[in-house]
Amino acid sequence: MSLIYEYAERKEKKALKEFILSFLNSGTPLSEISQKTGKSIKELEEILDS
Repeated sequence: MSLIYEYAERKEKKALKEFILSFLNSGTPLSEISQKTGKSIKELEEILDS
């Protein structure tokens, strides 16, 4: 089960990164994305850096 969990987690992070980037590309500030996703700005930055 561990490998399946790790795979799903990587896929989720990749999808979230694409989601965040699409907002940033449309001019949405990181603070607004944070409010919409419920993640802190630090968490969003970590996702973008991954």
